[in-house]
Amino acid sequence: MAERYQRFLETLRDIFRMPYDPTNMEPHLGKTFVTHRGYRIREDGTLTGNEDTEGAKIIMLAGIDPKRDLEASVMLNGYPSFQEFVLRCGQEPKKGLILAAVLAEEDAKRFERNGIITSPIKDII
Repeated sequence: MAERYQRFLETLRDIFRMPYDPTNMEPHLGKTFVTHRGYRIREDGTLTGNEDTEGAKIIMLAGIDPKRDLEASVMLNGYPSFQEFVLRCGQEPKKGLILAAVLAEEDAKRFERNGIITSPIKDII
């Protein structure tokens, strides 16, 4: 009986398992994402590696299927729509996916951009 109950609990966990959460920055702090250049997420959650957004606070980070590159580019122009796009389509960043990073609202205003999208990820260090 206990074994059946255990399997039931595992099934429930699988059903209700949350998909990738791009707002959870913890696993990405201190990592470098190598694309056509290197983007590093510092321990304080700020971005380095792009002179246009150097030191900007990142609030979401995700990998995006390269087939959605054009859609991501269009969504990048609107702050809420880019956030919604990353929440809806974002995956765990890995080789082959496009890196999408959403800037904190105050930094989006300061840098006059909502985030970044890159060429496909070549490596994660």
